[in-house]
Amino acid sequence: MIKMSKLNQYAGLAMFTLASTDLVATFLTGHHIPELWGVVNDNKMYLGDAIMIGYGTYYYCNSRINELEEKVEKLNKLK
Repeated sequence: MIKMSKLNQYAGLAMFTLASTDLVATFLTGHHIPELWGVVNDNKMYLGDAIMIGYGTYYYCNSRINELEEKVEKLNKLK
């Protein structure tokens, strides 16, 4: 079973990747990905992308730090 820290890492990477892809698509085509699908036409998506990139980075880095702290604790117990 996947540990929660790994799940948070994958979720963080997915959020970061989706938002980054949307920003790149916006710069290349002038339209956000949901606009291309005809779902939403809203300029607030830049804010949404920025929030998703921020949360994605936070989830990934925080879970990675927690994972490394667990490894350090295990190594300290071996001493």
